[in-house]
Parts: sequence; C-alpha cells; structure tokens
Amino acid sequence: MVFDELTGDMNVECTILLHGFGNIGKNMEYLAKGIMENGMNTITPTLPTTACSVSTCAVLLNDNIRDEIGKYKKIHFVGHSMGGLIIRKYLLEYMPKNIGRCVFIATPHLGSELADIAGNIPFVTDLLKSVKDLMKSENNKYILNNIDIGLIIGKKTGGIGKIVFDNQNDGLVEIESALSIDAKEVYIVDYTHHEICHRIQTVNLVKNFIKNGNFTDCPDEQYSVKEKNMDVDLLKQGLKLLSLGEILPSMPNIPFPTMGGQFFWNELANVNGWRVQQNMLTQHCRVLDPDDMRIAWGGADAIMKAFERLLKK
Repeated sequence: MVFDELTGDMNVECTILLHGFGNIGKNMEYLAKGIMENGMNTITPTLPTTACSVSTCAVLLNDNIRDEIGKYKKIHFVGHSMGGLIIRKYLLEYMPKNIGRCVFIATPHLGSELADIAGNIPFVTDLLKSVKDLMKSENNKYILNNIDIGLIIGKKTGGIGKIVFDNQNDGLVEIESALSIDAKEVYIVDYTHHEICHRIQTVNLVKNFIKNGNFTDCPDEQYSVKEKNMDVDLLKQGLKLLSLGEILPSMPNIPFPTMGGQFFWNELANVNGWRVQQNMLTQHCRVLDPDDMRIAWGGADAIMKAFERLLKK
C-alpha cells in the first residue's frame, strides 16, 4: 500500500499518463514531473500503439497497472492523442472504483482525416492495426459517464496539417475532431500536436483540472492565448449525430475560419461567393461565406435549406 507519511492513511493519489500513436512512455515524462510537484505519484507505461488496436492496448494497459491502482485513494488519467482513446476503452472495460478525473490532450475523438487517407493505402491497416481505430468512422464510441473530463486541444498548425486540413488543427488533429460530447470543459492552446505535452501551460492546465475539476487561468507571459471553456454544448448534438453517421440537421455553429475547401470538399452550390460544400469523407455539409468562414454545418438537405434562407436575406 501507499501511505501518507504523517497519518499512515492510504490517501496518496496517482495519475496514469499514456502516450499517443508511435510514441513511448518517456514522451509523457515532462507532464509527469509537473504533476509530481503536487505530491502525486505518476505512472507512464509504454504500449505498442502502432502494432495493436485500441482494444488490445486497453487490455495491455490493464495488465500494466492493475496491481498498482488499488494502492491509491484516487487514480486519474491523462492521455495524449491515441492514448486518450485507449484510456476511454480501458475505463469502459475495467472502471476502477477509485477513479478520479481524466484529461485528454489532442485526442481525435471524431477521428482523423490522416487516418482515413492512410486507411485507403493497401496493407496499411494490416501492418498498423491502430490506423482503423483512428479513422473518422470508428470514433466517438467510447463515451464515459459520471467522470469529470477535460479536453486540451491545440490549434497551431504544423507540417502536413497545413496541406491536408481545411479547418483549424494542430498539425495532425482538427479542433472539431478533438471535441467530445462528454467533456466538462475544453481549453484551446496555441501548440502543435507534438509540442503540446512539452509546455508549462499544458502542465498547469492538467494539474488544475485534476485538482479542481476545471481549467483555471494559468498566466504565463510567454503565451498570449487565453481561450477558455469553449462552448461545446452548442456542438454536442451535432457531434453525436456525425459520429453515428446519421443525417444531420442544420447544426448550431461556432464560426470557424477555413481554407475554402481546397482538400476533401466537393462544392454543391456557389452564389456570389457563398458556397455549400460536402466533405468527401464524412459526407456532412457546410456553408462558407465569401471570406471562407464556416457559418453553418449539417446534413445535405438541411444545409441546402439553410443556404436558401441565407440567400433570401
């Protein structure tokens, strides 16, 4: 057992930090060191995220931590990218009685277009078992209830993200794909997918959520981004329907700047620069204004009706 040195009670808490696709436990050590400053223990297992599926990795995660979790008063979880999906699957299968809070960092809850592209390449899904789990059709199915969940999402585009994605992204995952309907709070930071776990602001956000169940402001002069508590309630219904592949109504919209649909979008209508576009992968539609700002999204029928109403104004 793990005991408090002063009282002898089992009241020390522990955070499990899980890396993403193609990484190892060492990638989470920067976050782990910050969390340990609060007197909390940490565990950073390494899982074969390229060779194994999310389900298999969840079993392996259980094998790694099942002898440890009973030693602590509370067990919290922090997952980066695919690591967040593995944690979700693990909790659905092996929910510990001493569960605390969860923070998912840049986790593609609604899948990644990059995975969709890779999945269409012959033999990729045979060699990289987890690619299928990261595709858009496979995600947002590990919904957790009665747990405080915080999402930290990057918006600084880098690398291939500048070419592939049309909406704001962190270089590998779009902001919208990193949202989830069971999140209590969302915090957007100006980092890429690879650097987000190696920044002091992320450490402070994780520590605050684990301790308080919310993201409090973490002032740091070298960072100017203070976007907090994105209103995910407006998107919850739409995200759920999209994840289930259903016909979407015209959904409440948070305006997003886009690149105008240079990739993965077919244009269904164009009137004086106002356009209706349909995503070639998910089949959902959106309306863009002449400045490439998305002002509505949903299913084709509902969007065309919304488009007609806009043109009459």
